Amino acid sequence: MLEASQSAGRPPVEDTRQRILAAARELYAEKGTRGTTTREVADRAGVNEATVFRHFGTKGQLLRSEEHTSELQSHHD
Repeated sequence: MLEASQSAGRPPVEDTRQRILAAARELYAEKGTRGTTTREVADRAGVNEATVFRHFGTKGQLLRSEEHTSELQSHHD
């Protein structure tokens, strides 16, 4: 049985969010934040660009979320 927040064939919301953050991290490292578009992040994460905005609102919020996630990971290493 599927959870209320999960539709058939779709990954859980948190998995999608993590894929977007991972894609952003990789692209920011390769091209810098200004040289990376939300469309490129979406493509690398395997989602529609609208999904990036649904999760993060703006490119700036995506950047802040990625920085926060990276900070938390560096404290655990």
